[in-house]
Amino acid sequence: MDTEVVESPLVRDCAPCTQCCEGWLNTTVFGNEMKNGQGCPYVCPTGCGVYEKRPYDPCQGFKCSFLMDEKFPLWMRPDISNLICYSDEINGMLFYRAVETNATLSARVLNFITRYAIDHDLNMAYEFERKLYFIGSPEFIAAMTEGENV
Repeated sequence: MDTEVVESPLVRDCAPCTQCCEGWLNTTVFGNEMKNGQGCPYVCPTGCGVYEKRPYDPCQGFKCSFLMDEKFPLWMRPDISNLICYSDEINGMLFYRAVETNATLSARVLNFITRYAIDHDLNMAYEFERKLYFIGSPEFIAAMTEGENV
């Protein structure tokens, strides 16, 4: 999961959320694979057990949409909404990726992310009940439904 740091004018903190560390995003930290709910072995009840030594990629460089976008309300923090939303790219096209975490999304959260994509004319790939759905341009949808990109 290569990420690029973009400075945010928001003053939001991750704490107490650790959803991005709990295995919902497929990535590797210090050789430890995280996926399908198998989280980072360094996560502890107070957050990151190796915070000062955590790698840039994927840890320090990852910024979810809750941290980066003031239009995301407080109830969209990943540990409250059960959704991790972040910017991604495919074939040079930017899009939002919305990953369901440990519970099925509520109607309120599902409505927010789909309306957000439509109202802001954004490409979005989102999960609901472990199935992947797409909103956006025909080019984006074609790119996402080809081969390994799904």
